[in-house]
Order: sequence, then C-alpha cells, then structure tokens
Amino acid sequence: MNHEQLLDSFLMLLCRLFSNRRLYFSQHGKIKEQSKQIAVGLKNLFDASREDTLFIGVADGNLVHRGQVLTGPSITGARLIQFAEALRCGGFIFSRQTDAEEIERLADLTATVKDVASLEDGRRLLKAQGIQHIELANPYNAQDDADSDKVWSGREATIGALYSPAHLYQSLYDVVNNAFDGAGRGHAIDILGAQSVSEHLLRHTRTHFCDTMQKVHYPDFDTYTVGHCVRVAALAVYTGMSMGFADKMLLQIGTAALLHDVGKSRIPSEIVHKRGALDEEEYRAMKLHPALGLEILLEHDHATDLDRAAAWGHHIRHDGKGYPLQPAWATRHPITALLQVCDVFEALTAIRPYKKAKNPTESYQIMLEDKGGFHPGILAQFIRALGLYPPGNTVKLSDGRQAKVMTASRFINRPGVLITHDEDGYELEDDDTIYCDLSDPAFANISISELRVEEVV
Repeated sequence: MNHEQLLDSFLMLLCRLFSNRRLYFSQHGKIKEQSKQIAVGLKNLFDASREDTLFIGVADGNLVHRGQVLTGPSITGARLIQFAEALRCGGFIFSRQTDAEEIERLADLTATVKDVASLEDGRRLLKAQGIQHIELANPYNAQDDADSDKVWSGREATIGALYSPAHLYQSLYDVVNNAFDGAGRGHAIDILGAQSVSEHLLRHTRTHFCDTMQKVHYPDFDTYTVGHCVRVAALAVYTGMSMGFADKMLLQIGTAALLHDVGKSRIPSEIVHKRGALDEEEYRAMKLHPALGLEILLEHDHATDLDRAAAWGHHIRHDGKGYPLQPAWATRHPITALLQVCDVFEALTAIRPYKKAKNPTESYQIMLEDKGGFHPGILAQFIRALGLYPPGNTVKLSDGRQAKVMTASRFINRPGVLITHDEDGYELEDDDTIYCDLSDPAFANISISELRVEEVV
C-alpha cells in the first residue's frame, strides 16, 4: 500500500477502536488486539514516510494531514474529532515510539473524558495516563501557519474520499456490528457513528452503487443479520435517490436502515442463527425484535423518530397485518414502507443458512402476488429503480459475452452493462472492457439472455 492507503487504514482502525472502547472494558481482548493492529499500522506509516512523527489535525470538524482535509476519514472519524474537541486541541502528534499500550490508554480516555477547561489541562491528562509519545497539538490558527510547520504545514497532494467499496463495507459492517454488540450487552450504541457512515454510504451510492452491491455479502452465516442491515441500507438509499428525496432525508433513511434490526441483538443467538425453520415458540420470540428495537432506540437521545419507526414497523404490511400489532389510530411512515420493501427483497435474494437465494425476477413476482403486502407505488418505484437485473449482478448477453450490470435504465429489462468477458469466456483486460447502455437503439441487437444466479449477492 502507498502512504495514503496506509494512512486511511490507520485512521479507520483508530476510529474503530475508539468506538469499540465504549462497548468493551479496558483489558478486553478485542481492545488489546485492535491496539496492537494500530501500533503495527503506525509503524508501517513511519517506515513508508521515513518520518518520526505523524500529525493528524482537527480543524472545522474535519481531520487534516499535511494541510489537506481527509474527506473520507472525516466522515467515519466523528469519535476522533469529538475527542480532540473535548481536549481543546488541534489534533494529535504520534511519535515513532508510540506503542500498543499507549494507544490502549488513549482509547481509555475516549470512554471517560469530559470536556476539559484548556489545552494544558488536556496535556496534563495525557501525562497522568502515562501517555508520553502521543502529544496534543495546538489548535489551528491560519495566522500561525508560518510558525507551526511541524503541525499545519501544507502538502503537495490531497487524499481523496474513501471511495473503496471494501473500506465502505467495512465501515458499514463495523457500525452495525457494534450497535448489535452494544445493545445486546445493554450498553449505549453509537447512533452518531451510524449517522456518519450513512453519509459515506450516500456519497458512494451516487457514483459507485454497483460496486457497493457487489461488495455487500455475508462472510459467514453467523454475521448474515449484520450484512442484511447493510444491504437494506444500500437498497433504501439508492431507491430513495430515484424517488427524489433530499440529501437530509437520504441520510436519515440510511441510518434507519442500518439500525432497523437492532432488536435482534436481544433475541437468543441460537434462534437468530438457527440453520432451519423456527418452531412456533422460536417464531414467537423472533417476532419480539421490532418492539425490542424500539425500546433500545427510545433510550438514545440521538436516535430519530424515523429510526424508531423503522425498527418498530418494518414487519408491518401495507394492509396493516404483520407484527407487531398496529394500533388502529397509528399512521405508517412512508419511509418505513420503503424499508419494508427493501427488507423483504433483500431477504428473498440473499443466501440464508436455511435457503438458497432467489433471483430478482422471482423475488419481484412473489412480492407483486402478495396482495396487500406492500405499498403499491413504492414497490413499483423500487422495481423501476433496480430493474430486472439490479446493479452488481452478472449476466450473459445474447451474443455469448458476459457482463456486469452497472446501472438501471428507463427500460427495466435493458440496463447499462460493462462487458467483462468475450464470447469464449475469457476475461477482458480493463482497457478492453466495453460499456453498453442496452436502452440505446445502437445496441438494439443485444439483449440479456441469462442472469448468472450464482453471482447474485
């Protein structure tokens, strides 16, 4: 990895540690292991840069390095930014001697520190914790640039946003996993972290939705519930964009979707992860998760009404049936209806321990035939937005070539595709791949002959 990638990785690990420290006690194995990983990442950074200090600044609510805002890390690094602001500092200076133990101690402070009165108080606090090789930097002052080249010096290249699908998925996965873990233990969950990563999801979905949907998968069956929330969030934000919602609402939709199943954290894991059909008693227990999710989110000031409505109502049908039992006076939020559509579609098209994945067309048919199950207008828009071949899927074309679906088009059966393999099945070099909008009359002689079901994610 180059310096920019090493820096991104280091900051993501550090921010993840700070979030986890609120869930786990100081000497927990997870905290120790992550601290060791961060220490290794820091060493790799120093080796790559051949420098002895690393400055990560905080200015105007952003992370800064060498004079440039780190856009992607700033989105996922809300906890680090808040910590710096609480210490009245302009960021952190890590030295080459920083070890895993000092990183652990710094993480301990993030879980306990309140706002200090001054920067000097913050520095005394670090010394009292035995932190000798991590310094608090002076706050940014544009007039002081010339006198503070160690801290606020410029740099020759910018670090762009974290538009890596792998980084995005890991950030989404971590925030949902931590929410489930924290709620299951009776701890506070990081609502602000979910809101921050939802902004990252929105930015990435605008330009890289296909990559997002390809990356979102289930590493193993024990984590498919977390992966489900991530995929529902991606589907909901993408569909919401097609419906013309403003960014503020799209961010709320993403957060609500990430947290909609948090009530499952309080259902016994042997029920949630059972590899067969639930018996009657187990099903009754599982049906409690919407109400439990609402209870969890009612305990958090940063949770929105939409977060709570989504947790409560994502299993309530358009005709009012489903669960929990809806009071006669209740009015269903239209965004909850959207999340219900995304929730069911994701469940149908995903592999589960107890079933194979259905392809999108089969899933649409099941949903359309379920009269009263879904808001008809929202379901129609969902199908129109994704098409019969949703972005991220692999298809075979009528001329024998293989392609990846990139975008939907105005015709649900003729998306935009990237041809990746020739007629004989050989993979094309990147420079030889071809993008075709099958809705364009120029490609009227090409159609999709087969959806590669095994590639459905």
